[in-house]
Amino acid sequence: MNFHSQLKNMTQSLHDQLEAETLPKKLYAMKITEQEYMQYMLIFFRIHHDIEEELLKFSQWSEFGINIESYMRLELIKKDLKVMGIEFILDSCNDIELESFEKALGYLYVLTGSTMGGMILSQKVTQTFEESPYKTANSYFNAFGEDTKMMFFSFMQFLENYVQKLSTQKQDEIVQGAKDCYKFVQKCMQNG
Repeated sequence: MNFHSQLKNMTQSLHDQLEAETLPKKLYAMKITEQEYMQYMLIFFRIHHDIEEELLKFSQWSEFGINIESYMRLELIKKDLKVMGIEFILDSCNDIELESFEKALGYLYVLTGSTMGGMILSQKVTQTFEESPYKTANSYFNAFGEDTKMMFFSFMQFLENYVQKLSTQKQDEIVQGAKDCYKFVQKCMQNG
C-alpha cells in the first residue's frame, strides 16, 4: 500500500468527523444561508491564516521544487469575503507551531486534499446562491480551477517520493501532522 493510501486510512475518521460538522453538511445539502456561509468563510480565513503562516516558514519547499505559495489560499478567501462585504478580518483562530517539515507536510496534505472536495463545493455555492452576489464568492473552493487535480496529484507524487527516504519516525510525523491539522480545523469550526 502506498503512503498516501496509508495516510488516508489513518486519518479517515478525523476527516469524517469534520465533514459531519453542521456548516459543511449544510453547504453540501445546499441549505446554507448567506450569513452561515459568511461565518464558514471567516472560520476558513482564520484556519488558513494560522496554517499558511506556519507552512511558509520552511525553506525546504523550494529545495524540493515545490512552489508553496501556489498552494496557499488565504488571498482567495479574502477575495470571497470582499464579495460578501467584509474587508476587515478578525484575528486568528489559535496559535499553532509546526516543529518539523514532516509535520508541515501532514498539514499541507490535508489542505491540498480539501481542494478535491472544494471542486464539488464550488458547484454547490454557485447553485445555492444563484440569485445572490454570493454566487461569485467562490474563489476559495474553486482554488486551482482546472489545475486542481494536477496540483493534488503532483503533491501526492512528491509525498510518495519523499517518504521513501524517511525513517518510520519521520513518516509518523507526517501522519501526526495530518491528524493535528484535522483536529485544528475541527476545533476552529466548533469555536467559529
